[in-house]
Amino acid sequence: MLLRLSTDSSNSGDRVASAVVAWNYAKTVLLANKASLFIAELYAITLAIDLIRRSRDTKFIIFSDSMSSPEALDSKSNWIWYSELSKT
Repeated sequence: MLLRLSTDSSNSGDRVASAVVAWNYAKTVLLANKASLFIAELYAITLAIDLIRRSRDTKFIIFSDSMSSPEALDSKSNWIWYSELSKT
């Protein structure tokens, strides 16, 4: 089965939050005041990766509305964004 995860970040004033949502799972985290949305997007992706590590599923797709965060990670890793990921 393919596990689909969506990540997002949001801010309101000085408050910034990260989130990951899957079919039967959602987690939000309030970050330090004045954290950037870029950092919040990266943190949301780490939440998704943590969920992948704990999952029994073997194929994943992470959806992110941020281009800069996956690109920053992709330059230092083997993650394939917007396509299926196989757990090794």
